[in-house]
Amino acid sequence: MRELTRFDYLLTNTKALLSRQQKAFKLLVDIQKAIGFPKSDRELLDEVASLIDSSLEMAATYIYEPSEDHSGDYSLVSFRDTQVDESIDYMAFETITPAQMPAFEKYILLNSKTTENQVIDEIKKRFGFLSMIIYHVCHNDDIRLIIITGIRVIDKTVYLDLTDEDVSAIEAVVILLTSYFRKTEFIKLYEADRFKTEFISNISHEFRTPLTLVLGLLEQLKAGMDPDEEESRLESLGVVINNALRLKQLIDQLLDMSRLETDSERLMADNNSLGDLVTRVAKSFFVIAGKTGIEFNFSISGSFRDSWFDEDKLEKILTNILDNAFKYTPEKGRVEFTVSADKSRKGETRAVFVVKDTGPGIPAKEKEKIFERFYRSDGNVHKAAGGTGIGLYLVRKLAALHHGTVEVDSRPGRGSTFTVRIPVSRNAYSDSELADTNVNTICAPGSASLTRAGSSANAVPDPASTQLAGNRQQKSLDNTPESRSCILIVEDNKELNSFIAGSLSKEWTVLEAFDGEEGFTAAIQNIPDLIVTDVMMPVTDGYELCRRIKQNEKTGHIPVIMLTARADRHSTITGLDCGADDYISKPFDMLELSIKIRNHLETSARIRDRYRRELLTAPDESAIPVPQDTLMQKVIDLMKEHIANPDFHVSSLCNELYISRTQLYRKIEALTGYSPAGLLRSIRLKTAAAMFRKGHNNVAQVMYRVGFSSQSNFARHFREQFGVNPSAYISGKPVK
Repeated sequence: MRELTRFDYLLTNTKALLSRQQKAFKLLVDIQKAIGFPKSDRELLDEVASLIDSSLEMAATYIYEPSEDHSGDYSLVSFRDTQVDESIDYMAFETITPAQMPAFEKYILLNSKTTENQVIDEIKKRFGFLSMIIYHVCHNDDIRLIIITGIRVIDKTVYLDLTDEDVSAIEAVVILLTSYFRKTEFIKLYEADRFKTEFISNISHEFRTPLTLVLGLLEQLKAGMDPDEEESRLESLGVVINNALRLKQLIDQLLDMSRLETDSERLMADNNSLGDLVTRVAKSFFVIAGKTGIEFNFSISGSFRDSWFDEDKLEKILTNILDNAFKYTPEKGRVEFTVSADKSRKGETRAVFVVKDTGPGIPAKEKEKIFERFYRSDGNVHKAAGGTGIGLYLVRKLAALHHGTVEVDSRPGRGSTFTVRIPVSRNAYSDSELADTNVNTICAPGSASLTRAGSSANAVPDPASTQLAGNRQQKSLDNTPESRSCILIVEDNKELNSFIAGSLSKEWTVLEAFDGEEGFTAAIQNIPDLIVTDVMMPVTDGYELCRRIKQNEKTGHIPVIMLTARADRHSTITGLDCGADDYISKPFDMLELSIKIRNHLETSARIRDRYRRELLTAPDESAIPVPQDTLMQKVIDLMKEHIANPDFHVSSLCNELYISRTQLYRKIEALTGYSPAGLLRSIRLKTAAAMFRKGHNNVAQVMYRVGFSSQSNFARHFREQFGVNPSAYISGKPVK
């Protein structure tokens, strides 16, 4: 009987232990779920207190955090009391002091086996617990929270007392909370770092626009000066321009740094000529060497055929290292730049770039620090040389992006040697690290093509809407076409907009818009010959504007040049991918912009000339050329469909297409060189000539079938286009 009783007691205790373990496991699962859903810290701690009470069957749970006044006391932040005791003064729980708690480091278990003392007795009475656990939640070596939980009834016969198993359950809760605090702290640090990086990026972009204006005006002033009479002023102006260009270089470095820190910079390796790149870089430093009195030696050895690398990033690596060498090398010193090839352990071909100088050298303790962001040596020589501490940081980051390395060998007083190793084999890079090959590229002059009617062509999608919206503040063109080409400038900075417009208005008619939405409205209304747009603008940015321009059948033919403060290759490709025809980084040279505009307008003119030639030489009406443009295909189809109707005029065409006469004129003239009436007349005459060649000898019948009502008018226009009147054309039977 005694054995049965003992067995029953052990079985009961075992069941109780298993039940507690199951409840503890459920508690952890529930807290993990609570942590996974977004909520405030207070809401999370309220839920934790409630789960501890319900899962572990505690009477109450209290959670404290350090007081905001840094007095060393702890304030109640959350609690849950499932067994309310009216004899307890809950107001006394608002704050606890270190003196009111027993001494312990991590946790303390106060149960029926604990040796009583005055502090233990007082804290039990304070919370009304007969058995309790106090646990510190520490983070970064500081007490972040204090969890106090316990029970108010003890019954040893049914194992109702807190034990080490309960402590383990609370410890697991503490681990989850500590992990949560680490995670939230990391997120806050990440957000703060992202905010800082975005701020640097945005402010750098904002610097580029006024810098464009400053450099543009400085260049205009310089161009208007007489070198013989204003030599001293020209020299002073040259100093200003050089410092403005130096500011541009610093802005570029900040932008590069911000992209690398946010991992938005990716490698775009391509099959490039390494020899051409290093020679171009070296040539620029030969000029600097001549001005500073530094001996500069450059050599290249080894074969670099079929070299793969990101040209933009490698140029930045080499430029920064060489710039650093020249900066610290004294007059009459020496800088050596050598390029060679070797093999990595994997058998990949690597380019080895070595830059050696005779500067002051780098102390051993600073060799690694010089690659840290914003690090500057405390030495007088290094302070005198100036700099921001960004260049070498970019070198290491960009080399790592290339799967390469950068090393430095230096001793004070003996100069420094920087060695960069970059793989140049195709197999060194994954497909995602190669330059995109499926983006739109800038068309070479005269590369646009025409298709014959009925042939397939990649049509521009129909616009979702052709209604105009917004405040129309731009000047409109008269119905009579201007003799000069029309350029639309879309730039939100009014001063820069005015500067560009003023510079271009000497050669072209210029319209102005100050955001993407205004720009789109102006483009629809006026159908300019070319659009120059900024990228970063309010309401609608340049990317979206370009996309809408290219997708609208009224404006899809218009060349778009994008001006942007975002000078990285990814942004350039994004612009070209949305349909831009060209891309210029701020700050830019107005001469460069003017040349690009002129080139695109000349390309459009060549396309028009070729269209006129193909139209004149088309053997019959079925072979009339059609530009690769949705609206033009509709225009020519309508002209053919109504060719016999003498009352079908330009106004009829506008009504069919829901387009104004100005829009239609600008569109047709831009693509074909004809006015709408001239194109309709040429198609009618081309059809008439084809009918004559096929044996239709009755001039009057043919005249009516192609939409002419006056025989004299028909004969005059026919003679203007073919050089002979209709009867002579029939009798002469010209070669098709």
